[in-house]
Amino acid sequence: MMVTKGSSIPYDNARLRRSLINSGICEQGLEAYISRANDAKIFYADSIVTTPDGKKECFPAEILLKKYLAPGETGPLQMWDRVSRAIAGVEIQEKQDFWYEQFMGILKDYAFVPGGRINHGAGREDVKRQPTLSNCYVIPITWAPLRDGLSEVSDEQALTVFKAKNNGVSYKSLVETLRAAGLPDKKIRALAAPPDSIEGIYQHITEAALVYRSGGGVGVDLSVLRPKGSQVNATIQKSPGPTGFMHLLSESTETIAQENRRGALMITLDVHHPDIKEFITIKNDLGRSKVKHANISVLVSDEFMQAVEQDTDYTVSWTNQNPLSTKYGEKFGEKQLRAREVWGMMIKNAHTSAEPGVIFWDRTKAYHNGEYATPLTSTNPCGEQPLASYTACNLGNINLLRFVQQNGSFDFNNFDRTTRISTRFLDDVITYNADSHALPEIKKAVSNDRRTGLGLTGLGSALVAMEIKYDSEQGLQIVEKIMQTMQKAAYETSIELAKERGSFPLFDWKGYSKSKFVQSLPEDLKENISQYGIRNVTVLTMPPVGTGSIITETSSGVEPIFATSYNRRVKQSGGELKEFKIYDALIKRLFGSDDNLPEHVRTAHQIDPFFRVKMQGIIQRYVDTSISSTINLPEDVSLETVSLIYREAYKQGLKGVTVYREGSREGVMETTNHAEKQETPINGKIHPRQRPAITHGVTIRTRTGNGNLYTTINEDDQGLCEVFNTVGKAGGEAAADTEAISRLISYIFRLGGDPRDIVKELKGISGPTATLQDGRWILSKPDAIGQALERYIFNKNSKDETLQIIQPIENGLEKAVKTEVKGAGTCPECGSGVKHETSCLTCDHCGWSKC
Repeated sequence: MMVTKGSSIPYDNARLRRSLINSGICEQGLEAYISRANDAKIFYADSIVTTPDGKKECFPAEILLKKYLAPGETGPLQMWDRVSRAIAGVEIQEKQDFWYEQFMGILKDYAFVPGGRINHGAGREDVKRQPTLSNCYVIPITWAPLRDGLSEVSDEQALTVFKAKNNGVSYKSLVETLRAAGLPDKKIRALAAPPDSIEGIYQHITEAALVYRSGGGVGVDLSVLRPKGSQVNATIQKSPGPTGFMHLLSESTETIAQENRRGALMITLDVHHPDIKEFITIKNDLGRSKVKHANISVLVSDEFMQAVEQDTDYTVSWTNQNPLSTKYGEKFGEKQLRAREVWGMMIKNAHTSAEPGVIFWDRTKAYHNGEYATPLTSTNPCGEQPLASYTACNLGNINLLRFVQQNGSFDFNNFDRTTRISTRFLDDVITYNADSHALPEIKKAVSNDRRTGLGLTGLGSALVAMEIKYDSEQGLQIVEKIMQTMQKAAYETSIELAKERGSFPLFDWKGYSKSKFVQSLPEDLKENISQYGIRNVTVLTMPPVGTGSIITETSSGVEPIFATSYNRRVKQSGGELKEFKIYDALIKRLFGSDDNLPEHVRTAHQIDPFFRVKMQGIIQRYVDTSISSTINLPEDVSLETVSLIYREAYKQGLKGVTVYREGSREGVMETTNHAEKQETPINGKIHPRQRPAITHGVTIRTRTGNGNLYTTINEDDQGLCEVFNTVGKAGGEAAADTEAISRLISYIFRLGGDPRDIVKELKGISGPTATLQDGRWILSKPDAIGQALERYIFNKNSKDETLQIIQPIENGLEKAVKTEVKGAGTCPECGSGVKHETSCLTCDHCGWSKC
């Protein structure tokens, strides 16, 4: 019986029933299984909780229904069938039934979890615009075709320009081609603008917007842009530099979305760019009110790391790469910076706000299998996929918990088999998705390297089920064996696919073998690749998984279990808040509660951060791309310790590292414990402290739409105590409103309130007349007061700009921090604890996230 894509599955579907029986479901239990798996609420019945007000909730079912199921689908079985039919449909006709059964066998019960875009979009015929199945792309800032000179050239010459753009040809190659055709430089300038131009920047914004609309995220590197203050086109104009465009890119990400899927953006900059200091601190400006919708990372070189170790200077500069420029090849902004000063700024900001991330870029490029053909440009928004221009993530994850047997052993044979089928599945996804990319450049680039990213999820849960401590030598050993098995099976499958279908088009053994990762492969794999080729330029990655781990009810990616339970708050009919506890699914199944848990149950907050680095280093040895993993740190962790963690990550061979210090995103979210430290209970018996006769402070002038606002902020020996605001010579209603705001702020200060809470309440309030001052928008008088307070707080806490925090690492991991930390706050949607994941706050229970 035929089944249309996106429809409910009839129970008499012979192929479906046969695949379920072949995957191990007995015929006697077949109807019961189909009935259960066709209803999300029944499938997740063990995870239904009753709130204090008597309501029934089930977050995994809600996430499945909201994010992944097509119209008419009611349970995971229908999704598995739809995805299996779609992806098996690219196989040869006589093999489609066979591969449908194989794919259903690994998708069933979430043994293999395709990327969210695949689960959401594969087999959908109910949508007007086919969504991409790729999670993320790197969209470069590149040259832009212009209309100015089209009337002065032949149709063939004009067509050359547009074909070159669609094929991802570099600006230098385009210029050489057009010069060879006899076009003068003046006409070439009228046909195409270089990457380092306003046209090039807006070309990127347009292309990125099209990717966001199709459902993908974007990474972009700004190193191609000239430094701030550089002359533009021999005019008196000066360039705003890379940081001048970051807020624009960030806001574009937030504006464009597809079916409630928010955009995701990674912005990177080379540590050798002259504007690197401004890049590192851009989110400090006005308390990180700019670039709110992007993650940022620094691309760090080996030269820079050596200069940090040796406490020497290093060179920053920007080279003009425009072959039509009279200054082609010249260096701009060249100067010497103290490496430890720049390093200290990165460490301080990571300590303060978890950004920027650090990517060891020379190492990443040296271990890139396709660097000879498609050099890396930037990374995807979570950092686990370094990508060349216009290439894409194609992700899926094997759920390790499904391979833990009842006796606690790990089923390596079944894991090997699942890895091989999953690798083929992801290669088929590339073919299926070929026409769903937003740009012709993407279609060409993706088909040329056929990059896949097979990863893992549920590692923390699997180790608990095996009764192995995550932070133990036994844990390292079992993880290394898992990774060895996965690497061998995935690479052997990609080689077999090359024999069957051909290598990826850009494959060349001489260039491919230059990759340090390829050089580290077992000899038999290298010999077979040199003889038969390989289907995919890269095969493995370790993404954060996100909501995929919610529907599988496991820990996320290769992280430990984040928490064994969390407290959910609900408001009663009378307005009273009541809490109730929700347990991690595995903890509930194995132990009933998290009271008196055995020693092998370890959460992210209990694990030595240096051990996390060591575990990540073991995994990285067997992964040809990178890893998304966040190291949790206590609130009182020192700058020195953060520096040591980053340096240890470099020593252990990691390609990047991200840390999150408890409470480092104050004003965005706080944990219960952290918030309690800041709160002063207010009731009828509490009175503000008296204002002393003498205070000290500053006055900040802000230009508003109603004239200059003068904000005076005073302190006494207990902290901030009062604020005065004066609007120019204004009187009447404007002066009265401003005085009222000032009195209330002062009152809250003397009650012991947190100034950051005042900033959070006032900033962003819009008025009828906005104005621009020093590159930032002042939206109203309340917004101006909030920004003035924020600037005062930031300057007070950031007086020491040069940090000399480099300490020698003695005895390696003995510098471990043992302090437990809590989460990154509470989720605004469900009240559960949230965690920090590659510069984003995420909720493992309802899927909420914010970057």
